[in-house]
Amino acid sequence: MPSGASDIIRENLEWSTPAALVTKIQDSYPHVTGKQVHAAWTEMSETLWKRAQHQLPLAEILLKEYSDDVDVFEIPTAGGVEQLCWGMKRVSSRLKGMVVEIGIDATCAYSYLQR
Repeated sequence: MPSGASDIIRENLEWSTPAALVTKIQDSYPHVTGKQVHAAWTEMSETLWKRAQHQLPLAEILLKEYSDDVDVFEIPTAGGVEQLCWGMKRVSSRLKGMVVEIGIDATCAYSYLQR
């Protein structure tokens, strides 16, 4: 990737998407592909959004920033299990007294309604 193309991405990083930058970059550097722009934008933009190396701690940090809307629950886990338990306050307040349990995991989601 030419340094000039990288400069265009860097200058527009915060307010442009890779798709929006492709045409702008290809006007000056026609041999640069959309895939190259996307890869460079993704790598450069990590400084804007990536807060942790691992997904669960990052998700927990983000959820705790919205503590007015989200409850994060500390639930004991079995050995070798990773989990993040949280609830949306607006959803739970509307379902209070009607739902016994709601669960989601990597393979399925389930809920049990009180009848």
